[in-house]
Parts: sequence; C-alpha cells; structure tokens
Amino acid sequence: MLQKRGKKFYVLFDEHSWNVFKQKAFRDHLIKEPEDTEKWDEIMNDGEPVLVKAENLQELADKTGMPLENLSETIDAWNYDVREERDQAFNREELEHFVKEGKVYLLEQKPRFASTLGRLRVNPLMQVLNKKGAPIQGLYAVGNIVGGYSSQNSAGPMRTTWALVSAFTCADHLEKELKDQKAEK
Repeated sequence: MLQKRGKKFYVLFDEHSWNVFKQKAFRDHLIKEPEDTEKWDEIMNDGEPVLVKAENLQELADKTGMPLENLSETIDAWNYDVREERDQAFNREELEHFVKEGKVYLLEQKPRFASTLGRLRVNPLMQVLNKKGAPIQGLYAVGNIVGGYSSQNSAGPMRTTWALVSAFTCADHLEKELKDQKAEK
C-alpha cells in the first residue's frame, strides 16, 4: 500500500453500508450529525473529492476513471467471501453482502496511525521541557499533547479526565507563580 502512487486507498460502500457507517461515525462522535457527511463530496484533496457519490457503479467508474471491470471484480470477490463466510484479504469476521445495484459511495483513505508514541515532555507543573530537560520559560502544555502514548482508540472520557487534571495542575501552578510575581513588585 505505501509503495503505491499517491498512497491512497478507497472504501467502497453500497447504500446500506454507507448508512451504517454514518450512524457508527455519529455514535463514536467522529461527526456531529449523520447529515454532516452530505457535504463530504465538496471536500477536495489534491484536486479530487474525498467522497464520490454515484447512482450506480457505471457512474462511479465514469466519475473516477476507475475501470468498471475492476470495481465489479472487487465486489464479486467480496460477495464470494461473504457467501463462504471468510474474508480472504483481512480475516474479518463480520461480513455483509455488497449490493451492486443502486447508489454507491467511494471514500478516500490514507495510511495513518491509530496511536502515537512520544509527545511533549513536561515536568509535574506542566512546563514543557527542552532537549536537556530544563523548563522552557512561559511554555506549558496540557491534555493529549503531553505524555508518551496517545491513541484515538482510547476512551474519550479518559482523555477528558487527563485534560482536566493536567489543566488544573497547570492553572494552579500559574496562579501561584503570578501571585509570587505580584508580591515581588
């Protein structure tokens, strides 16, 4: 995948799977409302839409320049796996038949990380540290930008708790520091 030109891949949805995707994205708080996806075809990436909507596979092929035969063969291979109850490509367990007739949606994807290691280093007062481990004067950080491991798969409330605790710690320190500065004057 990473060796391919443009380093993109696409997820192809039929009408049913597109609606399931929208509802899941809404439940997982990735979008505010399922209707938010209605304008995704207006979002451009390198001159191409992030989402291509089409009334059928032929229209999708025409809009994207993808060979209709390749699209059809991909769907046929998927539907074969569904009938056989095994996903030859990715070993997924939940498989649903792809309906070839009707509306289709093609959503651009790019390789990305689900989690990252290495964030800003801070001291217990939430002051950002330089490469030598000394606090950088006047620079503070709180929340997910701080620490070692961050994952979009982490439970949202856990990230919120850390954001609140680290922000409180930072604010408490800043309040004391400002009081000390005021007392010195």
